[in-house]
Amino acid sequence: MKAISRKTRVAVLGGGPAAIAAVYSLLNGKDAETYEITVYQENTQLGGKCASFTANSPTNHRIYEHGLHVLMGFYDVSLSWIHDMYREIAKGPFAKNLPTVKEIFKPADSFTLCENPDDAGWQYWTLPFPENKRAIGDKRQSLHQLIGQGLRAFLKLRRALAKQHGGHYQHLRLFLFEVLLILLLGLMAIGSVLKLLHWSRLFAGLRRFIAREMRNELHRIGAKLDENKGVDNVTRQLAMCIGFVGVNLCGILQDELYLPPNDLRSINDQDYKDWLKQHNVADWPEDLSWNSVVVNALYQLPFSNGTSMAAGTTLHTVMRLGMGYAGHVAYHIKLGMGDAVFAPAYLLLKDKVDFKFFHQVCDVVPDETNSSIKRVSIQAYDLDKNFQPLRKISVGDNEWFSWADCPTRSPQCRTLELEAGHDFDVLILGMSVGSF
Repeated sequence: MKAISRKTRVAVLGGGPAAIAAVYSLLNGKDAETYEITVYQENTQLGGKCASFTANSPTNHRIYEHGLHVLMGFYDVSLSWIHDMYREIAKGPFAKNLPTVKEIFKPADSFTLCENPDDAGWQYWTLPFPENKRAIGDKRQSLHQLIGQGLRAFLKLRRALAKQHGGHYQHLRLFLFEVLLILLLGLMAIGSVLKLLHWSRLFAGLRRFIAREMRNELHRIGAKLDENKGVDNVTRQLAMCIGFVGVNLCGILQDELYLPPNDLRSINDQDYKDWLKQHNVADWPEDLSWNSVVVNALYQLPFSNGTSMAAGTTLHTVMRLGMGYAGHVAYHIKLGMGDAVFAPAYLLLKDKVDFKFFHQVCDVVPDETNSSIKRVSIQAYDLDKNFQPLRKISVGDNEWFSWADCPTRSPQCRTLELEAGHDFDVLILGMSVGSF
């Protein structure tokens, strides 16, 4: 008699971004039919730290909590997942009168920075990022492609500075530098196509020469800036961008971070600002280089001001953020993340996944080898069987879904002991290990 194969039982602890993304991936893979998934969630709203909801009142549409307000354009995996969800939503019974992904995730093509140079008063300036042809879901760019984009950006900024001053910052050597830079970009493109020449040491000498000339060019610009004290804001901002792009590129080329066995991780033992200082040009002002408003904004964005940030990881983020984005540098979320991301996820998953709301994980117990989990303890609270976690809200002229107010849970609870091999075959820990 043929044995009946059963599905793989997957227990997911928590309903935050990582947990829901994992569930969605399992159920959209080639083995989707082989999984039986149960999600254990502490309350009645998915999203974890990104959970949010919109007030249920005719006069109050306030968003409570929010999660992220902006998704960066280089969040390739997250954006692809979100767009895939909205495509699936558009095919189903919820499609009527629902807003599109473009209506909820609004493109942004600039960042606004503010600084107080020389304590002369706060100044605001907009840093534009042009829309590009990369589409969400395209293959992620390689390091050499990002370096190539950085070199082109340096060239474009340098030309803009020369144009701003009618040739005052122009000279014959700059023309020769541009010719060599264009030659290097051509060789990089050929190497990328052939997948052979680019990373070989054949062009290492040319790259080192370009790095040296780039430093010389920064030195010349710095000397001009020193001669012309009190330059206008546009010149100062252009110089700041040139210095930022140039010093990062010089560091990559001089440290040969593009050649094995080196890579960006090889400088993670240094702070990013310290790494920039090493490659800064002597005549380049501190407030236009490693201590500029651009660099300080990078530290303030993840709330790391006053602490160190790994140089390689930060450099990788800088390159992806500034040159590796898909379409637009950022996407502003019109709703809270609970409504914009996790409500559609629940709509798509609720008929395929057993969501256990009001199930609080109390403990996980490893086996004797400490290599896997043998038991999970959960406190389960009763929930009205008719309770619906989502409710409809208005988004402009459209309808959407938000999370219902979390009901008061019953004071009585029961303890569930989930055993490996009996209650689950695979365990996904979608919550912080600091929870225990």
